Amino acid sequence: MSTDPVADAARYYEPRFAEADAADKAEEDMANAFLCAAHKRDANSLATFAPMVTDWEALALVGSPANKPKLKRYQLMHECMAESLDYSKGPHKSELMQLLLNVAYSSDIVNAPAQARALLARMALTFATNNVGI
Repeated sequence: MSTDPVADAARYYEPRFAEADAADKAEEDMANAFLCAAHKRDANSLATFAPMVTDWEALALVGSPANKPKLKRYQLMHECMAESLDYSKGPHKSELMQLLLNVAYSSDIVNAPAQARALLARMALTFATNNVGI
């Protein structure tokens, strides 16, 4: 045991800081992957950056017993986008609906792309914050 409080503190906190930095990096990477997938403009593309989910439709077809592992599948981009709107801290569905209305019926279509990209960035960050480590 050391009698140096500075060395003891460093030994104690450095692994925790490294873990927090790794989690922040993982969130940033997932948010960037979300935005890269969004840039492809395909709501039905596979979201390989997202955690896999139980494939309930496939399970219904094969009738999986309780002791067998559950079938998993990649989420689709639109599922990740919708999920990002479900958290209390993050963008709300009403923001997406308002943007859709603005694009469909507004004369201010100049600002709509920037508003949409800003909303997507918030969606990406919210999704990543709530899904890293799952």
